[in-house]
Amino acid sequence: MLEELNRVGLVQIYNNEASSYDTKYQDEIHATEDSIILDFIEPRRFGGARILDAGCGTGNFIKMAEIHPDDYFGIDISQGMLDVAQREHPDYSFAKKDIRDVSFAPFDMVIAIFGQLNYLGLETFVSKLPSRMRFVAVVYTGKSHQDYDYTKKFQTAYSATDIYKAFEGREITVHGLSFDCAADYQTQSEMTESGSCFNCKYLVVASND
Repeated sequence: MLEELNRVGLVQIYNNEASSYDTKYQDEIHATEDSIILDFIEPRRFGGARILDAGCGTGNFIKMAEIHPDDYFGIDISQGMLDVAQREHPDYSFAKKDIRDVSFAPFDMVIAIFGQLNYLGLETFVSKLPSRMRFVAVVYTGKSHQDYDYTKKFQTAYSATDIYKAFEGREITVHGLSFDCAADYQTQSEMTESGSCFNCKYLVVASND
């Protein structure tokens, strides 16, 4: 019952935020974060790959990447967010679905960008993930930040150690994202490439294959 109440509460927050959601993420650091995330996605993506955007929100990934509508399917639990996504990207397919109720098998790659694993739980995500599935996820570290504090009571924060333990037996990489330093791409990407997982807003988790 508590899990369902948490889900309902999270849906309500995102429904309320939907109309103004994208305006909250207009700063240089947000563009930099998107660019670095794409640096992880593009090498794992191949022509014609069918991508599941799990927790697609307003469809930001479509703006980030050049992806054909036939290669994309977005799901979210918030109808408000989906309404914005469908209005902004009418040629793309979306559905109101919980990640737990969707099979990953028909897809070549899963992306879960910005907190979905914190809401869902690492173990649940790993249990659904086919052994050879390519994926990229962005996980909240629990560091207090205005970008995601408004849903903090629904989140489970994870460290790099937590992530490696949950994905034990799978080939993954974990890198820090969005550090307390200059917001430009070069500075931030160098920090991410350094392998540091400290003093950052997010952790990028990606398959190695």
